[in-house]
Formats: sequence, C-alpha cells, structure tokens
Amino acid sequence: MKTAAGIFAFCLGLALPAWGQLPELGKLAHSLQAGQWAELKTENIVPTLEAQGNSGAIFGYNEGAVWDPASRQILYLGGDHNDPARFVAYAADGNAWRTLPQPEWLDKTATHGYDHNALDPERGIFYYRPFSSKGGLVHRYDIKAEKWTSLPPIDTDEYLACCVGLAWFPELKSLVFASGGGGKGDVFAFSEESQKWSTLAKDLPMGVYHNFAEYSPVHKVVLLGGGNGSRDLYKLDAAGKVTTLKAAPIGVGTMQTIVTADPVSGDFLVFGKTGVWYVYEVTRDEWKEQPGQAPIFAPTRVADNKVWHVTAVPIGTFGVNAFIKYYATDTPRAWVYLYRHSQPARP
Repeated sequence: MKTAAGIFAFCLGLALPAWGQLPELGKLAHSLQAGQWAELKTENIVPTLEAQGNSGAIFGYNEGAVWDPASRQILYLGGDHNDPARFVAYAADGNAWRTLPQPEWLDKTATHGYDHNALDPERGIFYYRPFSSKGGLVHRYDIKAEKWTSLPPIDTDEYLACCVGLAWFPELKSLVFASGGGGKGDVFAFSEESQKWSTLAKDLPMGVYHNFAEYSPVHKVVLLGGGNGSRDLYKLDAAGKVTTLKAAPIGVGTMQTIVTADPVSGDFLVFGKTGVWYVYEVTRDEWKEQPGQAPIFAPTRVADNKVWHVTAVPIGTFGVNAFIKYYATDTPRAWVYLYRHSQPARP
C-alpha cells in the first residue's frame, strides 16, 4: 500500500524520500488541498533579505526567484536602491536562508531583481542579467561547481531595455530574453549548444521596460510581454514561434503584477498590484478572476501596490508555488507562503 508521500510522488512523477525525511517545505506542501494557502516558518529570513537602501529590502523591484530541484534551494539575485545587490538562497533541507558569496563581477553594484532570475534545472545553471547591462550581458552560475561565467553579448542594433524578462526554455535549450526596447519589443534566445543568440521576434508592441517572461513546464510555452502598464501578451512555443494573445485585463510586468506558473496544471497565476488576481489558461487564452483575498495582499509599506516586496517561485518538486513577502519597517518582518492551486491526479 502506498503511503501519502508515495502517492504524492507518483502523481508528480517524482522520487521523493519517505515522509519522515521530507523537509518542512515538503511536509507543508503535501498537507495542502487545492486552493489552500499556508505560511512556512523559515529561519534567518529577515537578516538575509533586509537592505539599507531606499525600500529596505532586496525584493523591491522584482517579480520572481527560482527553484533548483537538485539542491532543493530557492535562489535569488537582486538588491535595493543605493545598496549593493546580493545573491541569496533558501535551503529546504535546512529550512533556512543565507547569503551566498558575492560574485566578483557584481562587486558593490546596485541592481534589482526585476524578472532577471532564470534557471536551467537539468544542468543546474542559474542565470542573471544585471540592470541595464550593455549588450544584454547575462551571467550564469554553475550551482554545483559554484562558478560564474558570462554569456556573449546580444549582437543587435536594437535598443535593449533596462528591465527585461528572462526565462529558461528547456525544449529550445535556450535562454529567452524579452525586451520592450523602447516600445518595440524583441524576443531573443541564447542557445547553450551553439553559444549564440538568435532573434525570434521583432517590433512587438509592449511596454518600454519592466517586461516579463515565464515558462510553463506543463504546456511547454513561455508567456511574455507587458511592462509599464502594458497589457500586451505573447506566447512562445517549443517550435520557436511567437503568437500574439488577447490583451490582459490588467497591466502586467514588474511592479504591476506577480506572474508565476502552477507546476501541476501549467496555468499561470497573475496577482495584480490592486489586489485582484487571475488564473490565465494559456491553452484557451482565457482569464478567470479569482475570489477572495490572497495573503500576499496583506497591507504593507506601499499602500497602493499590494505586490510590493513580493516574489514568487514555482516549486515543481512539491507541486506548489511559494511567495516570499517582506515588510520593511523599523521592526521588519517577512513571510513565506505556500499555495497549492491544483491537486495532482490520483493514480
């Protein structure tokens, strides 16, 4: 007879350890039913995420972090205004946050997270694009080897926005780079096999900057676009084709929304700064507004932006999405919420 943890592993196609060996994140995730939220208590979160800059945390201008299934860590690189950016991690096996060694190329640079964190889970490679770097320069980090290298610059005459969308697309074996480029958006892809950039689409209407790109491992597409109030959206598929979608019901992109993919259904979860949130079914190109208030919308420092200091992480290993929220005050606080949107099918 299968144990509860074994059934959960079977449903997601995972090889999970016995229930007693699951980390706290895994135990809490497994306890959730579809539509449920719960807080995960973690260690050292405030000291790791606090900052001395204008907003008080390294999570100000950002949208997402990444989950590495091999090391079972959340990884994030970014920072506050007028404060050096940091590379940080949450380890599920220790249930604690920590600051990782500062990359040599970062030095004391102030750069935000935006949607500039991406991960190739198969090879264990983390990607980060610094704020407004020339030529769209992207750095990559081999998690196991603990070594940084850099991608070649994008060979283009097009204007590259300061704040773009990055997403790893496994089926293309490429890093997707979506840039508003002054209002005429371009989509580039870096192939790790050829070590070259290519242009997948040009002159797409989208916001000047604060664009985003998010991958759905179920539907094998990248949703991208938006930026600075733009409602323009596009779908990149595994054949490298970019398709125009219906306009979003709200402005999307960094500082406007948190966009993340449910690892079970593959649908996108979109949380707006006014406190409204949607499920976007990309296969139908349909938006469904969701009832109730998500806990990430609880009032914090910026009253008119309910996604301020919030970042999202799809946790495919356990079939949930994590949301980290920071409240920068004289006595700062921080929370990690887990949300299960869909229940894995029972065998």
